[in-house]
Amino acid sequence: MSSHLYKIPLFGFMVKVMGHFPVWFLKIADKYYKTDPEKMKVTEARVDAHVARGGILSLFPEAQINRTEPTPHNLQPFRYGTFKRALQDDAKIWNLVMFGHEKVWPATVGLASNPARIGSALYPVTPAGARAFVEAIKAEGGTETGKEDFVILTEAAQAAMQGHYNALREAIEGSGSAWNGRVQPESTSPTVGSQGETGASQASPAQPTPKGTSLDGL
Repeated sequence: MSSHLYKIPLFGFMVKVMGHFPVWFLKIADKYYKTDPEKMKVTEARVDAHVARGGILSLFPEAQINRTEPTPHNLQPFRYGTFKRALQDDAKIWNLVMFGHEKVWPATVGLASNPARIGSALYPVTPAGARAFVEAIKAEGGTETGKEDFVILTEAAQAAMQGHYNALREAIEGSGSAWNGRVQPESTSPTVGSQGETGASQASPAQPTPKGTSLDGL
């Protein structure tokens, strides 16, 4: 989480207690990000220790609030850092998608104020590890020759997550008041994916239909 958020009264205390790791930026401008290399060494050391203890990391590959208008139904480009880390640790990635939050708390307003139906769904992505996942894509000719592994993983993750988000959106918007909290994937083809908020590539074993959760209210 961006280090400047730790300065917000109460909120900053909450994110520390929750276990977030600070990301130290030198500059943020028009989707351009430059981190402070010295301060990030401290954060990376803490992350390494957390992973070595068997800890789980929750990463946000878009790296910012999706302000796409009129509603953020298309994912922003994923940043490579998340997936470099996944390959470094040969991570078993799970993909968390959520829908409806842009109605409850639009990016252009200061406080959440709108009642809406929201939902979430969790998908396994690389059950055998990130490295085996990428090798399977390359073995099946599912990417350009010479492309780096972290780029392959990033692109496959974004394509699959977009499909997962679309399926969740359709399940909620198309269900009226009868949604039972289950999401049927758009395709029965094998899909690949990642972790984040909002097609599909074919390269991994078919994923089971995930169970979702629904909350009606603010």
